[in-house]
Order: sequence, then C-alpha cells, then structure tokens
Amino acid sequence: MANADQNNVTKRSSKNRPLTFAEGDQNLDELINVIDDNQALDEDVNGVGGVDERLTDVEQTRVRYDELNSTTAGEGASLVTLENGESVQTDSENKDTEIQNRVIRVSSRTEMKAYDVPAGYQFSLEEGGRSGIFVVKTGTPPSDPQEGIYIVLNNGNYAERFDFDYITPEMFGAVGDGLTDCTTEMQASWDYSSNNHVPVILTSDQPYTVTKLYLKKNITILGAADNATILLHSSATGSSGFFIDREDDGIRYFYGRIENVLFATAISGVSGAQDNNPDLAGICMIACDSWYLKNVRVWGFGQGGILLGRAEGGNEGLGFVNTTEDGNYNTFHHIYFVRCGKYRTDQLNAGIIFLYKANSNKLSSIYAKGMPNAGCLAFGHADDNAVYGATAESGKYAVIISGPESRENMVYNIRAEGMEATVRGINNADPSNIIVGGRRSSTNTLRSMESGSNVSVTHYTDSPFTYRIPLQNDTHKRDFGFIDVLGAKCEDKTGDPFYIIAGTENNPDFIPRLQLKSQATGPNITDPIGSIEFYNAIVNGGGVNARIDALFDGGSARTYLSFKTGKDNNPIEALVIRALDSATVPGTDNAFNLGISSKRWAQIYAANGTIQTSDEREKEQQRDLTASESAVAKELKSKIKAFKWSEAVKSKGDDARWHFGVMAQEVERVFSENGLDANEYGLFCKDEWYDGDVTFDENGEVIEMEPNKERYGVRYDQLLAFIISAL
Repeated sequence: MANADQNNVTKRSSKNRPLTFAEGDQNLDELINVIDDNQALDEDVNGVGGVDERLTDVEQTRVRYDELNSTTAGEGASLVTLENGESVQTDSENKDTEIQNRVIRVSSRTEMKAYDVPAGYQFSLEEGGRSGIFVVKTGTPPSDPQEGIYIVLNNGNYAERFDFDYITPEMFGAVGDGLTDCTTEMQASWDYSSNNHVPVILTSDQPYTVTKLYLKKNITILGAADNATILLHSSATGSSGFFIDREDDGIRYFYGRIENVLFATAISGVSGAQDNNPDLAGICMIACDSWYLKNVRVWGFGQGGILLGRAEGGNEGLGFVNTTEDGNYNTFHHIYFVRCGKYRTDQLNAGIIFLYKANSNKLSSIYAKGMPNAGCLAFGHADDNAVYGATAESGKYAVIISGPESRENMVYNIRAEGMEATVRGINNADPSNIIVGGRRSSTNTLRSMESGSNVSVTHYTDSPFTYRIPLQNDTHKRDFGFIDVLGAKCEDKTGDPFYIIAGTENNPDFIPRLQLKSQATGPNITDPIGSIEFYNAIVNGGGVNARIDALFDGGSARTYLSFKTGKDNNPIEALVIRALDSATVPGTDNAFNLGISSKRWAQIYAANGTIQTSDEREKEQQRDLTASESAVAKELKSKIKAFKWSEAVKSKGDDARWHFGVMAQEVERVFSENGLDANEYGLFCKDEWYDGDVTFDENGEVIEMEPNKERYGVRYDQLLAFIISAL
C-alpha cells in the first residue's frame, strides 16, 4: 500500500528537528518520545492553526481524516500508515494540517458514529450543549439512551466523554427555553450525578420545563445562571403527588445537595399558580438524610413546598411499601416559599412541612410570602428540629405545631407580618416545642391554641407580653414539660412586666403551676445551677435587684410564698412566708434547722429573745439531778473563762472583743472525770461532717463518706440552768 508520498511525510518539531512517518521506520510511540519535553508543535508550521491545548501531546498524536474506508488514494491524495498498520487517506495538499490537528472534529453525533475508528482515537464533538471531548473504547458501555456520556459507534465501539468536572442537562439533550419538555434529559443528568458523584450545573437563563423528576442519593444540583429554574411543563398542570419525587426503592437517600435553584409551577402569574395545582406538592424529601439545600425557592404548590419525613406505610408515612427509613439531619439555608400549602387537608398548611419522624433537621433564614391559608413552618410528628430565623408574610400562621408526637422543636426569631397568628397549636400540641423571640405586626394574635394544645412561647416586644397556659382537661392538672428560654429576650422598654398567666377565667378552682425543670442529670454534676436565676438585673445603674412576689388582688385572703425541696414526686415544704399572720415559718413543725455546723449564721437580730418550748405536757422522765451531775455542775462554774474568737482576732487584731463562756472540750472532760458521758446531755454538742467532693456510685446515688471535720458547741440556756441548780 505504500507509495512515495506515504514514505516521506515530514513535519518539524518546535526545534525544527524533522519527524518522519515512514513504513518500517519508527512507530508512533517512538515518534512521540522524540517530542522534547512534551512541547506542542509550533502553531505556524505550514500556516496551520494550533492544537487543542486541553489535550497532552500523547493524546493529540492522532490523525484527523476525512475517509477511512477507501484503501486507494484518489487524485492528489496520499495514504498514511498509522500505528496499528491501518491506511489513512488524506489530501496531499493538506496532509500536514490533517496530521497536526490530531483529533477528529465532528459537528454531530451522527457524524461521529459513522467513523470506523479503533480504540484510542478521540473526537471533539461540536454540537451545542452536547459539545465535549470523547475517547473511543471497546466493549459495552453503561446504558445511556440520551447519549450524554456514552455514544455507540456504528462499528461496535463506543466513545466516552472525558476530561469534565461537571455535567449539564444540555449534555443529555435538554433545551432550557421555557417551552420544550426536557424531563427525560434532565432525569438522565440527575441519575448520572447520583451514580458518579458529579454535580449537575444548570446553565440556562431560561427555565427547564419538566413534568416530574425523581431525586436520587448523592446527587448534586447547582444553579449557575442567575435564574436557574426547573418549571412545571404546561402539560402537567393540575397533576397530583410531587413535582420532585423519590422512588419507593427501599433505601435512604444520603448526602444530596441543591443550591441556587427555583422550583416553580409558574414564573408569571404566581398568585394563581397553586390554585391551578391544588393537589401538587413541591419537593419530596421523605427518607432523605444529611442533605444540604441553600438558596432554594419553591413557588406555587397547593400541597406544600418541601416535605420531610420517614418513608413508611400508612397515612403518616405517605404510603411507602418498600422503604422504611427516617428523614433526619438535613440542613436548609435561605429557603424561599411563595404561594404553597393552601390546599392541604391535614392542617399542616405551610411552605416546609415536617411529617412523620422528620427529626434533627437544622434550618436558617426561611422565608414565606403570599401564603393564603398557609404559613412558613409546620411540625407534625417531628422531634428535635431547630430553626434559626424565619419570616412569614401575608398568610395564616407563621408556625404550626400539631400533635403530642411533635416534641422539642425549636424556632428562634420568627417574624410574622400580616398573619392571622404567629403560632398555632393543634391536636394536643406538646409544650416542649419552643418558639423564642421575633417580631410580629400589631394585627397578629401571638398564640392560637386549640383546647388541649400548648406551645411554649417566649417573645420580645415593645409592649407587655402575656403567655396564657390553657387547661388540658377537667382534672386541672398539667405537666408543662420543659420550658427552655435560652436566648429569649423580654425588653421592659415601657416599664411593664412580662406575664405568664396560667388557667382561664372560666375555671376559678384551677391552681396555676409553673415548673422550670432542668434536664441535666448524672454523677458528673457537682455544682448545678438553680432553676430560676436573675442575672444582671441592674437597677439605677448599680446592683442586682430580683424579686419573687406572691400577690393576691382580691382582699385579705390567705396568701403565702412557699419553698419546697426534695425529690420530684415527694417534695418537702421547707420554708413558708405567710402574709396573713406576718410570719416566716418552716414548712413542717420541729423538722428543719436554721443553719448547720458547717454553715452557721453570723448574727441574729431580734426585737425580743427566742421563745423555747417548755411545756410540761411534752416532757417525760422528769427527775432531780444525781450527785455526779451536781458535782459536774459545780465544777463547770469554775470553768467559765474570758476569751476572744480566733476569726475575730484574725480580722480585727487587738480590736477583737472579749466574750465569756466555757470550752466545750472542758465540759466533755469534766463529765467524763465524773463517770458521765457528755454526749448524753443536750447542753453539749459535737458535730462531725465530710468536707470534700461528692462521690456517686454506678447508680448515681451519693456515696456516704467518713467525716473529716468536727466542731464542738454548747447550749448555753441549758448549761446555765445546769450550773445554777448546783448553787
């Protein structure tokens, strides 16, 4: 097959060293090694344009040709032998051009398929959004009906797209023009993203219109255009279910990501969009775990914008048969809803809806506008979700809490403008759900609670805020759960107080009860803080002023303030401050001490002396003193001495004052020398205690420690009476 032209096809390197393609001479790989330092050929060789800089010299050392099937060179043409021994026909006048370009450039997939080329060749496809570099391989490619990544050639080989960091729907044939239905093409790009961990970039300034799409695990969808939009195709208007759905495939969808995308049923005329799609929901994130959504907008879905929850059979689980997985640990930032949720019948009318077991999700900067009969957030059977910043404008309720199974959900800083109410509680809503802080318009009702529902709300506002706790049932008992006011703010700008009111005017027998209960437990708590703490309540520029009042505005009825301590189910009333008889009394008679050996009062100031019970009816075994006791009494008289307290000398020095009394140790010794035990007499006291860290056993019970400190004392009223008896 060789001819004169074939035997001497010459090119020059960048150093003008001749490279010769000659039959029986160096093969192609050897010629590649001649190229110094992988430098590209000069762009000005024979006036030919430069090579594709995206490819290495090795990749570029391929021949572009017009025909491969003819083994006879036509007039003015020559044959060049390639590395596999194949003859290639090329125009003799342009043979240098054909060799230098080194990659087969085609304008369509049809043209690419017609080439009968072996493995290793490359194509540069220049077909609009499908453009890219493909390398030819042998074997059977993965299924790709849309030919976004794999294109099967007519000779049985296939070309695979390579050298790309992302994909676009256009690679799979999608047309973003706001009109063309590109459901199949868009879904193909999403499936490839899921299976290969490659992001889908939405580049069109015009909407991609689809009828329905399915989320996949590990998918990443990023909007690159300013208005990256996935729009409901006109043929799907009025459909039901989800616009962006998930398959009932038995698995949990982990680690998805969606950013900078608008999902909408309409771009213009949004005000009526959900009326045209009353049975359609936006994005189904049932059984989605650890997803991240940022700058996502959802418009015009009558059944709600985004739905989170567990995939499971039954009404709450939305009827899944094969999938039983939770929807937890997702993160949402800057999510925007318009006209969503109007037509739901379960009262969870909102932009984002937490359904059955949607737990531990975190949200920030959630915005809902134009939500007739709906609001921003709805919790139904969902636990431990946290929202940091939300705004609801022109709708029904900003936050909806439904049922006793929705617990410990937190919403911080909820702004409600033009809403019927800021917080709505239905179906026995649990009080452990906390709404903290925010702003609402003057026309808003703060709380709208059905009978039996209660949601804990702390709020800051320019006017007095009243929190009313309704009755749960006729028993007039209610466990209010945990009230977490961390981060709450109540500004007293007008001098008016912050009220918490329990009970209703229709239940005069109801006794209000507010419990602030710490959830901290366990053996590691050595210094727990109190249940109620007044911190930096500064008055008139200095000091801290805190007050607890027990007031009654109905006349001279019995009024008192009681302090209890002990275990939850059996507290003991320790101290009572009574208004009726102007007394501060222990909760139980003759049961509490005022101070202990290690915690003493320094002084007691009183208008009169103490009154000690001396009622004959309360005393037994009355007798005269024995001879030994009289001997002790006489001797103790001589033991009375003058002294100064050590602590007083330490702090005051010579200014410490003199005191008179006995030394308790001498009292004990005198009793002992006369055959008596001082511990059997009330005038003598010796207290021992353990001073150190508290130690707990494996059950959390305090381990009793041996005493390591002691203090002696006497009761002077009895001591003096004892001494006087012997005079």
